[in-house]
Amino acid sequence: MANIQFDDIRQAAEEKYGPYIIEGIPGGNVTLLNAIRLPKSKRMRLVKLQSMQAKEMVKEQDQLLRDMLQLVAATADDAQRLLAVVGDDSALMAELLNDYGQKAQSGNASPSPS
Repeated sequence: MANIQFDDIRQAAEEKYGPYIIEGIPGGNVTLLNAIRLPKSKRMRLVKLQSMQAKEMVKEQDQLLRDMLQLVAATADDAQRLLAVVGDDSALMAELLNDYGQKAQSGNASPSPS
């Protein structure tokens, strides 16, 4: 069996499950954390919100999308700045979460700033 360095495993995990970074937001980049890197309590709330999203009416969907973005944002400031730029554009929030979800599942997270 082949040997592997722990640092190689750590790097592979970071590449696959690293943060999703949105550039060009006033005040600096906004970081969304991969769901697998969230604390269990936040992951459970995110799953609940995702299932509610499928069931809720359109007028309530905006708040669900906002709640999901707030949960995966690395900081409250990141969430606030991102939501300020997004405004009430449900399509933009949905596209952000869709792209984030696809990248998080496929392991194509944005590189962490060095």
